[in-house]
Amino acid sequence: MSAPKALFVSSNRIGDCVISSGVIREIARQLPGVQITVACGRPPAPFFRSAPNVERVIILDKKKAAGHWVDLWKQVRGTKWDMVVDIRGSALAYLIPARRRIVYNRRWETGLRKVEMVSRLMGSPTPLDPEIYLDDQARAEAAAVIDPQLAGGAGPGPIIALAPIAHQPGKSWPADRWGALVEKLKAEPRFDGWRFMPVGGPGDRPPATPALEAAGP
Repeated sequence: MSAPKALFVSSNRIGDCVISSGVIREIARQLPGVQITVACGRPPAPFFRSAPNVERVIILDKKKAAGHWVDLWKQVRGTKWDMVVDIRGSALAYLIPARRRIVYNRRWETGLRKVEMVSRLMGSPTPLDPEIYLDDQARAEAAAVIDPQLAGGAGPGPIIALAPIAHQPGKSWPADRWGALVEKLKAEPRFDGWRFMPVGGPGDRPPATPALEAAGP
């Protein structure tokens, strides 16, 4: 008897993928032995590389006229899915063969935290806690980033990570306030020897420049 198959259509953004990561284990709980295919944006794709029960990750690069959805449909239409979970609320789940379809609907957004909304979507009696999936490759890549010899010669020490940019401008704290915060933290004796590490995606670099410069080593 072949293993059950599930398709999980996740987000384009790393943060949203982390928030909804509990869906992976919940799918496996509902379908023991399942083989999961994840469809997501390019930035969060490595996040699912070592996730349990995930056998394939399909990268969705946005195209004009929703061409990325057509490309995904072509790749998944030939499989008879036991479950399709789409937290992006697309029509894809209804256009491919599936025994069960779980599709997110924005009308459900009533102020609940995203983790709670996703948990309800999956019918879980308890919140589906987010999880970070790490393998040896991820640990090696992280070590290369935080190695003091590769971080501007700032020397060893604990790290304060700064995430100055949100996808929606209204959620981004003004850059000058980030600068003031960093200066205040640097002035506190308890943070002597700490390093400041701004984090973000490639698209964050230009608008984040003032905050990145303020952080410094």
